[in-house]
Amino acid sequence: MQTAALRALSRPEGFDTIDGLAKWMVVVAWHEVQAEWRHQARAEFGEVPDVPGGPDPASVVEGRLVLDAVVDGLASMDDGEREAIASAFDDDCGVPQDARLKMRRYRARQRLSLLVDDR
Repeated sequence: MQTAALRALSRPEGFDTIDGLAKWMVVVAWHEVQAEWRHQARAEFGEVPDVPGGPDPASVVEGRLVLDAVVDGLASMDDGEREAIASAFDDDCGVPQDARLKMRRYRARQRLSLLVDDR
């Protein structure tokens, strides 16, 4: 609307009535809006990247399949084996561990690995 008002003031022939001025300003303002729409439609936003923006769908599917195999493998193990595997998350770093616990954890991980590989 400011552009229409500026153009109306700089127009040398003037206007006969207030209604004529108002109609002329509405038309000019409408043309300015349309010009801005056309300008925004042509605006360039830079180069299109050559690589997709997200992760590779194939690797996502493969990861989900492996995750499903791990979940199924854990479900088929007994409670003691699952506890041995989960105990690694509870341990403090630097605290010596019992050799029996280490061996139970190692065997449980080996069994889980075999279950996942067999799937």
